[in-house]
Amino acid sequence: MPMDRSYMSRQMFQEGGLADPVMEAQMAEDQEAMMIGQSIGEEMGQGIDQAENFEEMINAIRGDVKPIEFRKQELGLIVGNEDAQMTPDSVLALVQPIVVIELQARGMLDEQGMVMDESVARVQPDQMAQPSMVETLDRSGVLGVQPDMEG
Repeated sequence: MPMDRSYMSRQMFQEGGLADPVMEAQMAEDQEAMMIGQSIGEEMGQGIDQAENFEEMINAIRGDVKPIEFRKQELGLIVGNEDAQMTPDSVLALVQPIVVIELQARGMLDEQGMVMDESVARVQPDQMAQPSMVETLDRSGVLGVQPDMEG
């Protein structure tokens, strides 16, 4: 006996199935967010491509304009001022995404994700990064964690 497929002529099947308005709204929001993200990424990529030095590259990555010394002060909040000042500009450019994540975690970014100048200015040297533990390799090549006695 053949199956009754008369239900396939219903309107909901003719238009591609049931429509969930909440799901459609979410999909529209997701698509808009992806387009914005793509636009920002393209803009950042162009800025990086046009950069003539590491400072301009970092500014393109971060979306603001700050001198390289300010960026080293930001890094100093994480790794300590002495290490930050010894960091080559090329490495400073490379770690910018990590710097942003860490500063977000410490609440030092404003609503636009920009570092507040006051955040760097108000930190005293004794408040600089003080990691409590560091990873080290012992002589046998085993990775271990021990207290950081220098920080």
